[in-house]
Amino acid sequence: MVEISGEPQQLSSETRTGHSIAFELNIDQLLKDIVQPCGLWQWMVTLLLMLSSTSIATFPVYANSASPHRCRMEPHIEQFIQQNNLSFTHVASRIGPWDDTTINGTLLDSKDLGCFRYRSSWLAKNSVVVLGMGSSEDWTDRELERCPFGFVFEESSYHYPGTVVAEFATVCERDWLVPTGTTLFIFGLVIGTIVSGWLGDHIGRKKTIILFSGVELLSGLWTTLSPNYVNYVLSRMTMGIGNQGKASTASVLLLELTTAKYRSVLLSVYVLGTTFVYRSILAIWAHLIPDWRFLNLAALSPHLFTSLYFCCLPESPRWLISQDRTQEALKVLKKGYVINYLRQAKPELQTLEDISESLLANAPKASRKCIQSLQSLRPSSAYRALNCFHKPFATPYLIKTTFSCTLLLASLSTTIFGLLFYARILRGYVCLIGLVYSMVALPASILTAVLYRFIRYRKRPLIIMIGITSCVLAIGAGYTVIWQPTDDIVLIVCSNLALLLITSTVGMCNIYVPELFPSDVRASGFGVAAGLGRVLSMTCTFVNELDNRTPHGTPLLIYSGLLLIGLIVLLTASETSGENLRDCDQPTHVAAQGEGEHSYFIGSTYSIDEHSLD
Repeated sequence: MVEISGEPQQLSSETRTGHSIAFELNIDQLLKDIVQPCGLWQWMVTLLLMLSSTSIATFPVYANSASPHRCRMEPHIEQFIQQNNLSFTHVASRIGPWDDTTINGTLLDSKDLGCFRYRSSWLAKNSVVVLGMGSSEDWTDRELERCPFGFVFEESSYHYPGTVVAEFATVCERDWLVPTGTTLFIFGLVIGTIVSGWLGDHIGRKKTIILFSGVELLSGLWTTLSPNYVNYVLSRMTMGIGNQGKASTASVLLLELTTAKYRSVLLSVYVLGTTFVYRSILAIWAHLIPDWRFLNLAALSPHLFTSLYFCCLPESPRWLISQDRTQEALKVLKKGYVINYLRQAKPELQTLEDISESLLANAPKASRKCIQSLQSLRPSSAYRALNCFHKPFATPYLIKTTFSCTLLLASLSTTIFGLLFYARILRGYVCLIGLVYSMVALPASILTAVLYRFIRYRKRPLIIMIGITSCVLAIGAGYTVIWQPTDDIVLIVCSNLALLLITSTVGMCNIYVPELFPSDVRASGFGVAAGLGRVLSMTCTFVNELDNRTPHGTPLLIYSGLLLIGLIVLLTASETSGENLRDCDQPTHVAAQGEGEHSYFIGSTYSIDEHSLD
């Protein structure tokens, strides 16, 4: 049995200087010596969170992958087209402008092709005259009109068949709705990141994860049943809130259940759920399920595991300590210890009991009175909510950290979302491209785990990874912009390599950034930085739209430049090894201990006015 060599001695509740010493658990030391930092308990939590994570971010890659379209004609003309088995291109070129046709001396923009038809009475006899294979009728000088009966989309093996674009006709003059819908989804991610940070610090990690899981599930069902595009966009935005709120809080929880040495391993396995497992499955489902509503319903299937949250998901012991709930933190650690030594003797269980009794016996009287007094004067929920958003800016160190992390995460999130959504623009089979994009997440997660498993400091690998990613994007996009090849082989290879590197980089940032904040502000600090950073990523859909108006590949040049900005910001940020994370933004010191001994307590000095507590 490990002796409690770091047990605090009886100390006076008040010193001559009017200061007292409060002792809190040293979670890192307890995990290393007793509970285990990477045992069955941690793996159970990691796998549960991984299996219950959904991959809804890449859903628009398929739902918005619209094939070329033409005007839908009168019913009798559509019947004539089907009876004579006329090709899509032939019909589109006969009923309206096609292939960059010049109308009245003006060259139509490529995005307007298929949006107009020639104005005519379109009687039955016109079907033979205009649409017949041997017809030489030329109507290019006729007046144009918008498509009065909607659109017909070409059957293409390169595009997803039953898209949102086709059902709600978000093409031509309504094409701006597609990037706007994706932008609002990312805005939902922003809200989810920020609000989850506040809730995670306010009500705890476990309750926050359960709450946002419910939001994601209900809004996902709303999406499936959406009667129009407005409902679809609003429900997708709400899904983004729930999805990102759960993901952000889950990352913080896993970070706090282990030590610096194993964080990259656990978080990499967790991230595999969304970036590899379910993203790959979604690509396969997209190939097998031809309707976006059923595809969205299939994407929600991981929520079958969320019912296990109530009994299997622990609260963060670090958060409990930051809330002065030390005994509850010890109970969580005891459960973790029992699970990690499930079929073994448990000699250290008594050690944890002794630590619990020691904390109760040695808690300074003034400290207990101080806590009771502060709890009785606890401010309102509204004030605490506002104060939680203020916390990441409470000290000069936190201001600098929050600002740097916001800019860094802004460049990374904009790039990774831009690359993911760019998949529908690349020339190739969208389901295959989506599958290849998801496959790169496996080596990316392995790379994250290996780098942070064997490299002690966090910032140096990030600098190298961001620099390489920026160069890869610049090479692929530069080649495509300058030479304009007929295929996208170089661009696909470079974008996939860049996605691998940027996915690994984001995984490392999800470890590095939270470690810069103390426990009492970690969730809100990470949430505010990631949320504000994602505000910039809302522009990625409009950046990708530049591909229709500028040389093919231009958006990737923009993302390369953004990464360079992020690299400059990272050079000014703080370094961390992730060891002995602070539980509050106050100076702490380890309780006195003998040489070669381990301390399970950290002491913090604070001022007490005894008269104010009487």
